[in-house]
Amino acid sequence: MHVEVLGFDCPACRKTFRLIEEIAKGQGVSIRLEKVDDPARIAACRVLAVPGVVIDGKLVYSGGVPDRKQIEGWLAQPVQEEHASFVFLLDGTGGVHPLPHGLYVELAKGEATAPEFAGQQMRVADWYVRLEGGTPVALVNENHALMKFDAEGRVDWAATPSFHPHRDSAVLASESASLPSPQERERMQELIFGARPEA
Repeated sequence: MHVEVLGFDCPACRKTFRLIEEIAKGQGVSIRLEKVDDPARIAACRVLAVPGVVIDGKLVYSGGVPDRKQIEGWLAQPVQEEHASFVFLLDGTGGVHPLPHGLYVELAKGEATAPEFAGQQMRVADWYVRLEGGTPVALVNENHALMKFDAEGRVDWAATPSFHPHRDSAVLASESASLPSPQERERMQELIFGARPEA
């Protein structure tokens, strides 16, 4: 089992790595544990809040330190469920813009532009959803972040406010600044799971 802890040298990232190492040893589980701080790899794995935990190539957790029971569960049996990531950009007027995952990864890596968002700061919602037979059935995890676009529609990470002071020049922002409103949340649920039946 290959376990990657994705993130920068933050206290939560170090603690997550130590916990996984300790629990694997305690359970007698043989794992290949790796720290990953490459921004391109982190973006490719759809991690918006660190640390992220990837097991055998699948993102199982991100954003904060997982609890012991979660880690014990991951190590007790390999992840075999089918999942998908749904990414949305939320604008300042309540607009919800679905973003194809491939485009999101290219934007995060600086390999694409989105001219329709030029000059805007958007909120990013990345929802990790369990699928059954290819159909979305349950929200497993969600991550929220901010993303600032330059005048050409390219993501400007240097100008994007951060929740964690991992860059010397970072403008700090509260995590609550990236959260969706109840109406935006309902719209994203409709887009993923379909309209709810009326009571």
